[in-house]
Amino acid sequence: MTTSNQTISKETVAAIDAQHELMRLAYENADAALLGDEFFTDDAWVVGGADMTWRDRSGMVSLYRDIVGKYRWKNDRESLIQLSDNVVSEFLIGTIVPVDTTEETLAYKIQLIWTKADGKWKCLSQFFGMGTDFALKQ
Repeated sequence: MTTSNQTISKETVAAIDAQHELMRLAYENADAALLGDEFFTDDAWVVGGADMTWRDRSGMVSLYRDIVGKYRWKNDRESLIQLSDNVVSEFLIGTIVPVDTTEETLAYKIQLIWTKADGKWKCLSQFFGMGTDFALKQ
């Protein structure tokens, strides 16, 4: 894990880890509203490849409602970078594993921007693309 010339507090790391557990539970319990209400900020953005874009709570619920319950979520953190007291950038590999074993497991390279408001860390933006490796390509 890297930091941007700052040490990320154990409390901040624990709070973000708790949000990832919330994501896992939302997938397990088919609860897209939980993500819209508790994981993302009210004005969050999610951007993927091509023209895939979702905004605010209704967009988050729309994005996840057909995924949660059908897949299980797991993530492997690559890097956590403190940008300011109230903003953290995270790079991770997110994998969704289908409940139906005949379906394909999908892996994504993801950047999350976390913001702390009213004492709670939530995801302000998520950028994703297919992939499993953040190694530099030259």
